[in-house]
Amino acid sequence: MSRPKFDRLKKQYVEDHPHEEVHKLDSVPSERPYGSWTNGVKAWSRKNKNENGSESLVGWFHPPRRRTSPPNYRKNSTSYLLGIQKPVDEERQRVKRVKHYLRILRSRGYSMKESQDIMAGLIDTELRPIVPEFESTDEISTQEEE
Repeated sequence: MSRPKFDRLKKQYVEDHPHEEVHKLDSVPSERPYGSWTNGVKAWSRKNKNENGSESLVGWFHPPRRRTSPPNYRKNSTSYLLGIQKPVDEERQRVKRVKHYLRILRSRGYSMKESQDIMAGLIDTELRPIVPEFESTDEISTQEEE
């Protein structure tokens, strides 16, 4: 849960923190992209008044720093530039595909045994047995006709 920034970052004065080191204002660029820099902690002084009579900004207690870039989770990021494709393990792909279809069948209410039988081609999705049709008998019947 985040809190409003103005509650967390109250003005900190040099007189209240004499032991803290004050860094120069120009130690960081004045125009910074919003997301890639931290806020930093400004150092204000009550002694050095502006022409308006308000406190003046003296420097930084903790200057803003660049945020570290997030890690790249992509494997072999240069391989696609070179046109190289990693070898395909067909057995792993087949096992992955079978597991995927089993999950689908299980989610539709079939038991594990029924799902395996459907995947093996022994029964259809209405749980009727599949009788194999022999093509060899068809070939024999066509030869007899000739």
